[in-house]
Amino acid sequence: MILRVFRCIIFSATLLVLHGKVRGQGPIDGYLKGKGMLDIALSYTYSSSNKYFGADNKQFDLEYESHTAGLFTEYGISDKVDAVLTLPFVITDEEKNFQDLGLFIKYRPLYVQVKEKNKLGIILSTGYSFPVSNYQPDVTGALGQRAQVIPLKAVAQFEFEKGTFINFTGAYHLRVDRLSDATIEEAQAANPLFQPSRPGNFMTLMLKGGLAAQYYYFDLYAEYQKTFDGVDFEDSIVKPSQLYAVDYLKLGAGFYYSIDSHTGFALNAAYIPAGKNIGNIFSFSASPIMKIQTNKKRKPKL
Repeated sequence: MILRVFRCIIFSATLLVLHGKVRGQGPIDGYLKGKGMLDIALSYTYSSSNKYFGADNKQFDLEYESHTAGLFTEYGISDKVDAVLTLPFVITDEEKNFQDLGLFIKYRPLYVQVKEKNKLGIILSTGYSFPVSNYQPDVTGALGQRAQVIPLKAVAQFEFEKGTFINFTGAYHLRVDRLSDATIEEAQAANPLFQPSRPGNFMTLMLKGGLAAQYYYFDLYAEYQKTFDGVDFEDSIVKPSQLYAVDYLKLGAGFYYSIDSHTGFALNAAYIPAGKNIGNIFSFSASPIMKIQTNKKRKPKL
C-alpha cells in the first residue's frame, strides 16, 4: 500500500504544471477579447512521460500517461479588462472529478503605438485557483495538488506591423494552501522522519514569439519555473506532493485557426526537457472554440 501511494505521489507531482491549460503556456496571454466578446473552449489533452527528474540531476524510469478534459472561457468586461475561467475534469480508473478551478482578471493599462504601426501593450493579471471537489491529490491521475494559488503576473507584448509579436511574461505565484491534518498523519505513518512545512511560492518566466493574422495564429515559447523552498523527491521515501519544489524548462507551440467569425479550433503541444521533481512531460491538446458576441456591436477579435 505504501509503495502504491509513493508511486501515486510521483505521478501527481509530474502533472503539477498542466493545470488549467487550454493554451499550453497558461490561461493569460497578451491579447484582450474586446468588450462584450466571449470565448468558450472545450479541450482534450493527452500527456505522457517516461522519465522523472529528481534532485541533483537524478533520473528515474517512471512511465505515465493521462487524459484530461478542460473548460476555458474568457469574457471582455471592457476594452481594457477580461475575465478568465479554467476548469479541468480528470477521468482515470481511480479519479473522475472536477479539480482546481481558476478565476483570473486581466487588465491592460497601456497600449500605445511605437514607431509607425508597431504597438506595445502591458497586461497585469491576478486571480485565484482552488480545488472545487474533494479529489485525492496523491492518486494516479490527479491533475492538481489541492493547491490554492494567487498569481501576480505582468505581460509585455510588442506587436509589429505585419502581425508578428514578441511576448515577455513574468509571474510570482503565492501558495496559500496548507497541509491537512490527515495528509500529515498519513505521511508520518509512512515516513516517521517527515516534518510538515508550508508549500513554497514559485515564479515563472516566459519568452514567446509568433504571428497573429486575420484568420490564424501561431506561437513558439519557452517557459521557466523556479520554486522557492519545498521538498525534493527521494527514492522510496514518501513525502506529500503538495510540498514538492517543482522546477522546469518547458518548450511549446500553439496554433489557432478561425473557421468563421464564430468558431475556430486550437492545437497546442509542449515538452519538458529538464527540471526537478517533475517528469519529462509531453502534452498535446485540441480545442474547439466558440466566439459569442454578447453586445452585437463588434466583430470578434482573434
